[in-house]
Amino acid sequence: MPRNQRLPNHDAPAKPTPLDAAIAGYGGSSARIDTTPRRLQLQKDMSILSLPEAIAQNGRLREELAFEQRKSAAGAYLADEIKRVAELLRQALVDFHNLTAALDNWNNGRE
Repeated sequence: MPRNQRLPNHDAPAKPTPLDAAIAGYGGSSARIDTTPRRLQLQKDMSILSLPEAIAQNGRLREELAFEQRKSAAGAYLADEIKRVAELLRQALVDFHNLTAALDNWNNGRE
């Protein structure tokens, strides 16, 4: 690599793309938007929660986490049930194929 060629600075946050700008226009957020100097400064300037507010927020976050864990467990249960039913269907098809083949062989032996 030539000496005068600079390596990209990976310590700096990535600049927002036009898609990030569109997301921000609708009130959304992305990692690139959240790491702009303006957003970082806004985060620094936000007031610190009081102890009762922090406790209340902690409680809400714990409830949200518990809800998401229950949803995840329900999804895992559904995935397990789908696998079980798919295996039952696969085995039923194998059994059906074997039975029809045996019947065809029996019928061909009678002719």
